[in-house]
Amino acid sequence: MNFTKKLLNIFMLIGLSLFISNAVFAAGSLNLELVGQTPDPVNPGSFVYVSVKISNLGSDSVSNARLSFDETLNFKVAEGQDGSVTLGVISEQNSVIKRFKILVGNNAPLGLNSLKFIVTSSIVVEDTVDILVGGSNVGLVTKSFSIDSVAPGSSSKLIIEFENLNNNNLKDVIVSLNLDSVEDKVFSLASGSNERVITRINSRATSSVEFDLIASPDASSKPYLIPITIKYTDDLGVLYTKNIIGSVRIFSEPVLSLSLDSQESFSKGKSKFTFAIANPGTSSIKGTMVEVVGTENYNVLSGLVQYVGDLNPDDFQTIQSDIFVKSESLSSVKLKVTYLDSYNNKVEKFFDIPVSFYSETELAELGLEGANGSGSAGVATYGIFLVLLIGTFYFGKTRGAKHK
Repeated sequence: MNFTKKLLNIFMLIGLSLFISNAVFAAGSLNLELVGQTPDPVNPGSFVYVSVKISNLGSDSVSNARLSFDETLNFKVAEGQDGSVTLGVISEQNSVIKRFKILVGNNAPLGLNSLKFIVTSSIVVEDTVDILVGGSNVGLVTKSFSIDSVAPGSSSKLIIEFENLNNNNLKDVIVSLNLDSVEDKVFSLASGSNERVITRINSRATSSVEFDLIASPDASSKPYLIPITIKYTDDLGVLYTKNIIGSVRIFSEPVLSLSLDSQESFSKGKSKFTFAIANPGTSSIKGTMVEVVGTENYNVLSGLVQYVGDLNPDDFQTIQSDIFVKSESLSSVKLKVTYLDSYNNKVEKFFDIPVSFYSETELAELGLEGANGSGSAGVATYGIFLVLLIGTFYFGKTRGAKHK
């Protein structure tokens, strides 16, 4: 009797061990792996979708299985999402994929971070997957690009300030000016090279670089674009490259030359004046208009306002005006010039053009013709003409009398 009872106990133990063995074997054959994360890498303070696959590698089905995410300080299930999902029955050699929306904390460390998942069935199985937390390559921005207008042949300081908007630090920031790509290659460096290096820019911090630019003496007055390449790495050692364009204005103040080209008369009265306007500078001007400004000493009879148009460097134009001079004491004629510079700024300038007027006595001494041909030369010519006319009349009359 005792022997039979002992034998029965032995069989019960064997059966129980086989049952436990099968259950452990079934649960132990479950494998958990990462399918993917979106985005990859994920920024601190952002959401990430983590997909995991639970595979049954055993020969028996696993029933009533559940998958749960084990939250930590830096990784929590997004609000409104379930942290535990039902897997149901996983047949042998089959798998199930589940996706979790997880919020990454602002202070999550950069690099690979392990997320813990728990599979619960007849027994509990725990496993981890690694996701990558990194910085954003759009977090380094150009906060300012500062330089004064540069005159041809002169230099100016360029200051570029950067701001790191990332939650992680950036290092080995290399800023390169691509001056060979600038139109007509009008810029060179007054000192140093075309590269500057910032060793480190901490999170939410700013840093700047400086360049001394010099403009070519032949540069035109207009904006020029400078391509700039920026390379940097984050704390994970990931290299980023971005390109920006900066604009630098070259401007030379237009230089105008106005002078008297000629005048018909040197005494008071009506006279035609020819004025010359030239652009001896390096900047073009547009829409040029010249106005003869009347004063108490003279009246403008014609050519009050005249349109000259565009004047490029070394261009020359003349205008004519009829002016009635009231006084021989007039010493200058006032001209107003209006134009647009290279950047379409309206400019007005006044010029006093020297002129000369004389009395009849002074005109005779200088041998100049007076107003309306009334100078000494005009009087002499008129006298000679009168003598010839009288002589011709007298000679003709004498010959007629003889013929009779």
